[in-house]
Amino acid sequence: MEMFPAADDDAWTLIRKVIDDSDYYLLVIGGKYGSVDPIEEISFTEKEYDYAVKKGKPVMAFLFGDPGKLTLRDPNRLKNDKLSFKLLGKR
Repeated sequence: MEMFPAADDDAWTLIRKVIDDSDYYLLVIGGKYGSVDPIEEISFTEKEYDYAVKKGKPVMAFLFGDPGKLTLRDPNRLKNDKLSFKLLGKR
């Protein structure tokens, strides 16, 4: 978060600029889905990923190695599975 200085631009504007200026998008998916954008109802990580793909950035993704360790009661599991399948469909 240190790369997000106090500025007039909102965080999403800065994130888009960082993605635009990058050669590729690196994604690490762990056991939690993350904070959800209240307007789009997807995680900010998924929002970043969708933006990077829309911009044609190559994506390198590292997925949680043992999804079986996440309990079925974990509300993040289904959201993480959805995002993981989205990634796997882009191979």
